[in-house]
Amino acid sequence: MYPCRDGHEKYVAVGNEPFLTSYNGSFVNITFPALTNIQKALEEAGLGDKVKATVALNADVYESASNKPSDGDFRGDIKDRMLEIMRFLNEKNSPFVVNIYPFLSLYQNPDFPLDFTFLDDRGESIEDDGIEYSNVFDANLDTLFWALRKSEVPDL
Repeated sequence: MYPCRDGHEKYVAVGNEPFLTSYNGSFVNITFPALTNIQKALEEAGLGDKVKATVALNADVYESASNKPSDGDFRGDIKDRMLEIMRFLNEKNSPFVVNIYPFLSLYQNPDFPLDFTFLDDRGESIEDDGIEYSNVFDANLDTLFWALRKSEVPDL
């Protein structure tokens, strides 16, 4: 649960990064039903307008085949499930939560440029459609924005 300033919970996270590729799909078919059940329970308890259920996702739910943000899209193996979750979150006015860890790029790719993982603009940059990216966080976040633009719920 994520408390707000007045001490009352505002969000309930259903799972934590359930679609990580390392889980081999273990939670793909149970996350959405759990999300809807939790939100339904909140509504039945009279809390549905005050407390929202969401799913904390990892940035690996989206990808870019070219490593350019504008090619970002949700992973093919979970795209239908992601769209279902995003439609539900949008309908319920629940937040869309993604954890982005720039340093993971270093662990996943031994040739990843170290300077690109920091926000100090010292490393090599990449260019995509007229936009210059000087760090992996900005590029990763825009990859998510592009994936959202291509989804059925671009304003989530």
